[in-house]
Amino acid sequence: MVSRYNMARLPIMLPAFFRSFRYPAEFALLFALILFIPLFEVPKNILIGLYAIAFVYNRYLNADESNHGGPWDAWDTLFAVWIASAYVVAAFSGLQKNEWHAISDVWKYVCLGWMLKRSGYGEREWLTIYAAATVSTLIATLWGLAAWTVPHKYAGIQLHSVGHVNHSAAYIAISIGATLAGLVSFWPQLTWQKRAVALVALLAFGIAIGLAGSRAATVVSFILVIMIGAVWSRRSKSVLLAMAITLVVFATCIQTFDKDMHRKNELAKASQFPMLNERYPLWNEALAAWRANPWFGVGMDNFDEIDRETVKGWVEKRGDLYDPAVYAGSSHAHSLFLTTLAERGLAGFAVIMAVLTGWGVTLLRNVPRSHDPPVRWMLWGGAASALVTMVLIGFVNTTLHHEHGLLAMLLLGCWLGAGRKDTVIAAEPVVAVARPNYDRPSIGD
Repeated sequence: MVSRYNMARLPIMLPAFFRSFRYPAEFALLFALILFIPLFEVPKNILIGLYAIAFVYNRYLNADESNHGGPWDAWDTLFAVWIASAYVVAAFSGLQKNEWHAISDVWKYVCLGWMLKRSGYGEREWLTIYAAATVSTLIATLWGLAAWTVPHKYAGIQLHSVGHVNHSAAYIAISIGATLAGLVSFWPQLTWQKRAVALVALLAFGIAIGLAGSRAATVVSFILVIMIGAVWSRRSKSVLLAMAITLVVFATCIQTFDKDMHRKNELAKASQFPMLNERYPLWNEALAAWRANPWFGVGMDNFDEIDRETVKGWVEKRGDLYDPAVYAGSSHAHSLFLTTLAERGLAGFAVIMAVLTGWGVTLLRNVPRSHDPPVRWMLWGGAASALVTMVLIGFVNTTLHHEHGLLAMLLLGCWLGAGRKDTVIAAEPVVAVARPNYDRPSIGD
């Protein structure tokens, strides 16, 4: 009967590589989606929709195989609340403009992480996902580096579909952590060609971070290298020397060649607010917007719809004196936390904080042990890199949305998905993996 087969097993033309996976067509769509995330907008949006359709269809046809990701748990609730909160915020937002359209972005990155969490994929899928993420970022970075060599109007370097240099730098920083985690974890098993590709990718990412001139992304990249080296030292001390050499070379290059970062530092020193520089008036405006709309904010993607007269009215209503020099608008508040407060109010802010807290808890409670299989180390390192990047860069820029939101949720979904009860992770020897819960996705136990 047709119902005994999933959509991916139907006679469709796919390369032999994809036919070897449990859900060939579904995984081929996911693979293509990952490749297009930093490259092109339209194919990415089409592919995520097709992947979702294939995912739901396959689970529907295989309902008798207990293939829905196990019992409902706290992470499922959190993902559902995250999506629902976007509608609540839009319904009660202080401004009415782009808030309903902005919900589509939340759907994309939350559902991607949610589907991967309940995917039932195994070690081969996780490895392929990480390889695809590295290759796609490498292609986008090389394209960005090539574009940087010809006359251009934008600052620093930009990945084609990611856009602004600060967002591109955040995307690359996540990729540095994920690629490094995979390389270190599987180094003994990799061929010299695969090692060379990973090392070339890390070199290209490092050059791009330098050209971006992003102080936050540079600091986060240093932290990611230190974090992965420190955690990996529980298994092997030899990696510490390689990490130390990498940090010294990276720091020397930044100090010697990164003129744009030096320029930013000089501008900050000359600013009236050297610690915050141009962010000071943006943050003031975000706080004014939140105070005026404390529970549901002004609506997602409505920060740039705030005009001076509106801000003046908010400030004077509080009995304060309005000074136009200390308030300024932009497309966002250049802070994940203040943008969330301004656009989603306390309702949306509580959800984001719950996600970040749960993300951190599940990683801290499951730091890999020396005898754990390499895939556990890789998945932990990727998810931790995404969280560190989202939070630390999130203090000075708006993270966890669009492309870097997709990449971050991809890595979180892989980490949570690998803890499914019926997932098997190859180790020495092969061990079955227990179903995850909110606090402990017991990968490889």
